Amino acid sequence: MTIIVYDTETTGLLAASAAPTEFQPHLIDLYAIKLDLNLNIIDTLSLRMKPSISISPEASKVNGIYDKDVVSCFPFSYWFPTIAKFFTGGTIQVGHNLNYDQMVVWYELNRIGKTLNFPWSARSIDTVEVCTQQLGHRLNLTDMHTWLFNEGFDLAHTADADCKITLKCFARMIWKGMVVL
Repeated sequence: MTIIVYDTETTGLLAASAAPTEFQPHLIDLYAIKLDLNLNIIDTLSLRMKPSISISPEASKVNGIYDKDVVSCFPFSYWFPTIAKFFTGGTIQVGHNLNYDQMVVWYELNRIGKTLNFPWSARSIDTVEVCTQQLGHRLNLTDMHTWLFNEGFDLAHTADADCKITLKCFARMIWKGMVVL
């Protein structure tokens, strides 16, 4: 049994769910950490991908990734076997605003005809939902970290930094009894 904490960066924000796949954002950066149930790191995955569309200026302003940064990268379809292998055996997925990351991956899978071929974990834990249950309102990742540790952090909105901070917050939530594995 393993836990997979992950975060994505994309070409833009999700469109309405009724919008066709071609109007949904593309994945450009994925960072994932695979853990055992004692939260010991087993493996990590860090991938940068070239989307078939341009990265929106708004997204680049947030995540710091520009078209020039992905020009020599491989597309999601190339990385699919690597990603699927990494996620295989995961029993719990964890993320901050996890539904967003899951939907981005799902749209990428849809584009390559692999929606039924991905090893989704049976259980998902979204740290946004945990905060909402505790406080009655949503917290962004920086505010959640501040709430849990009484301090902010730098490098927000990079997949690797956000994933590592999400893991740190998730571990604190377990320690405080807010999440039970």
